[in-house]
Amino acid sequence: MCTKAMATGMGLTGYRQFFSLKVLPWTSMLSVCALLTLSSTPCWAGGLYLTEFGTPSMGVANAGAGAVANDSSIAWHNPAGMTRLSGTHSQATAGYIIGNTKFDADSDTPVPGGDGGNAADNAPVLNTSFVHSLTDKLKLGFAVGTVAGAGLDYGNN
Repeated sequence: MCTKAMATGMGLTGYRQFFSLKVLPWTSMLSVCALLTLSSTPCWAGGLYLTEFGTPSMGVANAGAGAVANDSSIAWHNPAGMTRLSGTHSQATAGYIIGNTKFDADSDTPVPGGDGGNAADNAPVLNTSFVHSLTDKLKLGFAVGTVAGAGLDYGNN
């Protein structure tokens, strides 16, 4: 059975609505994504990244850090986990990384020079977090910390 809308077709108004509401936002979004992807450039950087956040989960290599909500460090790893805590929790941690990184030049190294000495910089590891239960379902919390990244500098030789 044919309805009136099917018999008359979409019409000019329907055509405009189709292209202005459904097709154009998607094509615009795809065009912007394609433009950003094609215009991106590689990043040249060198550094040393360590996943030491200064939280108790460092003792277990950060395994389950986002799933285990037993202290205020959950505000750093997974803020949604604050809902699993009751009462008030706070903590502060501090550490210091002393890096020792050397380059081993051999006959296959394409650039002449020495070993550059100790290339690693030292880095502090600091973290503090606080979670307070306002109600059973509403929590207030914050976490501030450093991600242990240290620069590498092999010198000019």
